[in-house]
Amino acid sequence: MELPQLYRTCYDVPFCLPTGTEDVTAGGDKGDISDKSEVEMVKVVAMAILSYVMRNHIETTGLEQCMLGDLWEETIPSWLHSRDTTSASRLVRTALERLEQDGHLVKKQGTKHDYLVVAESTSLGLAILTILRRDCPKPEYADDGCHYLYIFDELRKQLQFANITKNATCQALDRLEEQSDIISMTEDHYTIFL
Repeated sequence: MELPQLYRTCYDVPFCLPTGTEDVTAGGDKGDISDKSEVEMVKVVAMAILSYVMRNHIETTGLEQCMLGDLWEETIPSWLHSRDTTSASRLVRTALERLEQDGHLVKKQGTKHDYLVVAESTSLGLAILTILRRDCPKPEYADDGCHYLYIFDELRKQLQFANITKNATCQALDRLEEQSDIISMTEDHYTIFL
């Protein structure tokens, strides 16, 4: 097999978990609600939400989507269904905020509880690629590429990504690198083939 063909078939594809892996919420349904601390419940709900949006390639999510429809029925542990609406809503809201802090979600500008899913967002990836295409040819970035904090600052200047966190920027950069859209020149610098 020729090297370019091997690269395209093996390395130039996004990473996908094998189909035989267990759902992250498999262990979360067992036990009584009184056995779980608030932190554990938030962690289980956050992982359930993340698993669902990744599995179904959902680009945006929010509190309302999490509390209604397929996500609520299929993914959220059964012990949460028995809680009153206010405490369940608070728990889901906290889980979404945790996912935002971890860099998996970006709060949409002008909304209270709507988020962009970093791993599925084409608009975030395109914004980063636009920044790199624009700035990498400049003399100061030609050798090492653009630092991730520079990319972070440039993204925050755009209204759509004004709420992005450093963790979310790093997640998006890692995803683009895994897809071979960009390359890292050093641990913190990225460039694009022009």
